[in-house]
Amino acid sequence: MTAADSSTGLVLDAFPQDAACQRPEHGSNGRCDPNKTVPAFSTSQLVQDVTAAIYSLSPQHRQVFRWSAKSQSYLNPLFVGKIASFGNETPVQMAVNATQQRLYLVYASGRISYIDLTDNKEKPFAGIDAGGRIGVIGQYLLGQDATGAWSSHHIFDKNGVKTAMRDWNYQSAELAWSDKLARLFYFSDHSPNVIVYEDISLAGKITAYGEKSYHNDADPRLGGRLFISADSTSLLTGAGWLLDPVSLTSMEKLQAPDSSQIRSAYWLQGQLVTAKERQVQIFDQGSHRFRLQFSFTHSIAGMFQLPDLLVVALHTPAGLAYQTIAMSDQDLDGLPGWWEQYYQLSNQNAADALTDPDKDELNNLEEYQQATDPTHSDTDQDGLSDCAEVKIQLNQPLIDAFDGDGLTDG
Repeated sequence: MTAADSSTGLVLDAFPQDAACQRPEHGSNGRCDPNKTVPAFSTSQLVQDVTAAIYSLSPQHRQVFRWSAKSQSYLNPLFVGKIASFGNETPVQMAVNATQQRLYLVYASGRISYIDLTDNKEKPFAGIDAGGRIGVIGQYLLGQDATGAWSSHHIFDKNGVKTAMRDWNYQSAELAWSDKLARLFYFSDHSPNVIVYEDISLAGKITAYGEKSYHNDADPRLGGRLFISADSTSLLTGAGWLLDPVSLTSMEKLQAPDSSQIRSAYWLQGQLVTAKERQVQIFDQGSHRFRLQFSFTHSIAGMFQLPDLLVVALHTPAGLAYQTIAMSDQDLDGLPGWWEQYYQLSNQNAADALTDPDKDELNNLEEYQQATDPTHSDTDQDGLSDCAEVKIQLNQPLIDAFDGDGLTDG
């Protein structure tokens, strides 16, 4: 049968096994190319799965568009809202459970579904009250809604069976989960704002609950987002405060060139990396010393972690665009990838560690170790070259008056 056999002008699907492509021009060499059919779309949320794919929820198109960081291209999208019993609803939020290889979706009605990422089919899962939110906490799914007194937390196992429920609680837009501590952190998002925690047992029970009552909605530590370090020793707020995740007391505030809210954060390759409105800032993980920042023309939609690089998703007039920041030292020259990328060196050429672009007699490796600028011979602009301060005067090349007398070292 061919298109000529149709009396109504129907056209045969040239790619019946690929949801993204229908016409011959949608492919290349007989293979579907999803990049040719991705529309200009707006996204309400981005998440990452275990295969380094970034998922963008587009309620307008009732699809989840998927971009592969490995191939630097789009994959077949996921079509959502196809469960007959859910009616004509569109999901409003999603969450990935990497261990289960599932993408969970919650609808405005409170219905929850999941897509098995091994077959990409959406299936019913459980339900909470209308307007609720979801989040992944280890091997369980958390549902938050307005049932009970104040709000309630519902915990579901992978079969959709509720293992615990606690009311007199808070429904928070921001969650941070620690596998090591088996602890969930969240803001109360209620006056007075507080940081709250719940401990979750292996059986999915809420075994402990507590909060840090700052009782000051204007407290600079509160609000925004929450991030937990990979080793669970630091809890970072969107305002840039580092807290002890056990006592919830303040440890220090990140010192950065601006005080705007942090949108994303990762601890990776010995660095703490934060994303803000249009900047990605890099700090040393131990000392939290600020090193440098990448600036972008467009606002950042999200930042995502791979083993040796970061992917930055940007909002552009043409839709989402993706850029990468190398993190690992691929050429083993002592210079991390992000430092070489920022200063336009090569992460594939170890010899550039010994070059001296600014002619101050400090090579690139020494400049990195001293946290000086390899393109300016006098980083702190005090009249002494970086080399003179490091090797002769034994001053700090980033402080223009090292002895504290108010006079510049030069």
